[in-house]
Amino acid sequence: MRLWRVVHQGRPDPWRPRRCAHRWNTERVQVTYAARCPALAVAEALAYVRHVDELGGYLLHEAEYEGSTETSERVPEGPQWPHDPVVQAKGDAWVEAGRAGALLVPTILLPTGTNVMLSQDHPDFDRLRPVRTHVLDAYVR
Repeated sequence: MRLWRVVHQGRPDPWRPRRCAHRWNTERVQVTYAARCPALAVAEALAYVRHVDELGGYLLHEAEYEGSTETSERVPEGPQWPHDPVVQAKGDAWVEAGRAGALLVPTILLPTGTNVMLSQDHPDFDRLRPVRTHVLDAYVR
């Protein structure tokens, strides 16, 4: 499965997570989020910036994941800010159960689209292989 992720060039390993809460996890579990297509990866990054100029220095990373996957159950649609603790609890429980290395989750930014939550605690996290890196701001400026 091809995955895409937008990360600042200063990060030593763009596929390793930082400890912070997101839609599908609390701060106590570390996961890496990626998108199933480059356009969605960029849209997800744009959701966290106020102006496109803030994307200077960001890179679009492409990787191949050949590990186990699971699809999430449906959750409430639409904007959820701050993050819904019920959805976060589902994501945390999935990581702790250890059934698969990747959880396919719906994006809330677009009517359709799939993001992927990778558990760094699962052995299949090592089945993620970086493919190439693209300079993002060359495309969006």
